[in-house]
Amino acid sequence: NFAAFSTAVSMGALLGPLCGGYIAEYFSYQATFASGAAIVVVASGIGFLLPKAARPRPTHRSSLVTSLELLRQRPIQRATLSGKLADGTPVAVSSALAQYSRDIFVAYFPLYGLSQGLSPSQIGLVISVQGVSLIAARIALPFMRRVTTRDRILFLSIVLSAFAFILIP
Repeated sequence: NFAAFSTAVSMGALLGPLCGGYIAEYFSYQATFASGAAIVVVASGIGFLLPKAARPRPTHRSSLVTSLELLRQRPIQRATLSGKLADGTPVAVSSALAQYSRDIFVAYFPLYGLSQGLSPSQIGLVISVQGVSLIAARIALPFMRRVTTRDRILFLSIVLSAFAFILIP
């Protein structure tokens, strides 16, 4: 389910900016927002029509505290490259950093692109390349995992991402 969800998010990162850029350029920004809203309404309707899956009843009731205790497990700490606050509270750093850098790019690249004379469809195309890379990463990850460790993949992905962001200007 997680793989299907992340693939759908990657497809959205590919198709959303691409379609949005072309709709904005050839129709209007209002049409872009209206088509986005229509997609949300249709997707929500489909979601309500899906049959509910039978869920096994939990053997015990979990709480926020038990969920936060997961952060004490070493594999989860390594997966999130966690650090600690002054009071010893664990903090997820790398996942938040990766998402933050992507969000900053998606938010500010259109402004930069316009200042450089790019059209809305060209800006959408550039942002969609990120969606292509997300899909490629999903495909390549199992192969990379056979060759090297998770820690090395995480480290290299952060270094390569930083290098790619430096190249934008």
